[in-house]
Amino acid sequence: MTSSGPPPPDAEALWELARATAGGPPARADGLDPEAIARILRRHRLVSHSASLDLWSDDQRDVLLPLWRAAAGRSMAHAVTQARVLALLREAGVRSTPLKGVAFQLAMTGSPVGRDHRDLDLWAPDVRRAAEVLRDHGWRGDLDGPLPSEVSLADDQGLTLDLHGSLFARRYALDRVDGALADLLDEGGDLHVDGHAFLACLHGAKDGWSTLRHLADLRLGLQRADHDVLRDLSRATRTRRALDVGAALADRLAGSTAWAPATDVSGLLPGLEAALRGPIEERPTFARTWLYLRSRESWRDRARAIVRVPGQVSAADEPGPGRIVRRAFRLFRTYARLSRPLGG
Repeated sequence: MTSSGPPPPDAEALWELARATAGGPPARADGLDPEAIARILRRHRLVSHSASLDLWSDDQRDVLLPLWRAAAGRSMAHAVTQARVLALLREAGVRSTPLKGVAFQLAMTGSPVGRDHRDLDLWAPDVRRAAEVLRDHGWRGDLDGPLPSEVSLADDQGLTLDLHGSLFARRYALDRVDGALADLLDEGGDLHVDGHAFLACLHGAKDGWSTLRHLADLRLGLQRADHDVLRDLSRATRTRRALDVGAALADRLAGSTAWAPATDVSGLLPGLEAALRGPIEERPTFARTWLYLRSRESWRDRARAIVRVPGQVSAADEPGPGRIVRRAFRLFRTYARLSRPLGG
């Protein structure tokens, strides 16, 4: 592979490479440390996406090929497990709909291979009944007492299956989404492509667009979905701004989505791109919560979300005995700043 001019610093070159792997403009990989490439692809959960890129040297392929094969093997195994779980639940008369991960990839491409994921997700409004059926077939989990809206089970291979009674936790104030997407289920209980694309956007928004994989998913979803259906869904659930933010960021970092935005959200993009370059926090942080709140157009939904945040924010954000007071102050200040325009 040829190049002109001096090579960019490794950090910037790795970032551009990750962008290209998510579907963005071409990038160079020559001279980059294979282990560093593997780390940034893991960071953005893009290992599977990178398999088709014709960028790698022999040394780089020696490191990446085992990762590709392992990811493909996991995807195939998870797809088989998902099919078996769905068969068990539907035979028992339990409504269940596969989400994200394997289900998204199958809906978009017809193959489970090509997307990194770590577990299986099912939407099962009757969580207890679904969990009991699966427990009777070897899945393990704590089912004693009242169950939350999300239950995690594990099989004897260590695979995690998350059962969701509702599509989103209450703190995200996305209560309308369940009813809107119920109308997009087919006779077998599976979600239409449009529903998967819509969920990809909302999951990216609630996570503060923390990985390029979120943008790769949204870009693929917007290529496959009916944009009129997505607009109708966003109006029904008051999430049009979230779609605009995700599509604008995907356009900027992962190539064209052909989405026609209703709102100028350019003012949010620098902060989102900066967050993408940083470390991933497993729990919500104030920075991620701020970006999510700015992506909601309804003041009522912002208010409902913001009062549920303090118990969810990482303690690392606000150490010390005064953290509750500091959280309250920062949330008040954040709420006051939400009225600023999103345009650049």
